Amino acid sequence: MEQVWQATDTQLNRFNHIEVFYNRQRRHSLLGNRRPAEYEAALGGPN
Repeated sequence: MEQVWQATDTQLNRFNHIEVFYNRQRRHSLLGNRRPAEYEAALGGPN
């Protein structure tokens, strides 16, 4: 019998917090220690 994985609300909330909020707010060393939005703005990319 195949086992199906289902995410709980807590798991989805945790994922969304990390991917949507935290990773967009934290500074990335590969981007010159800038936030992704700051880096894109410096390149003239979408915000």
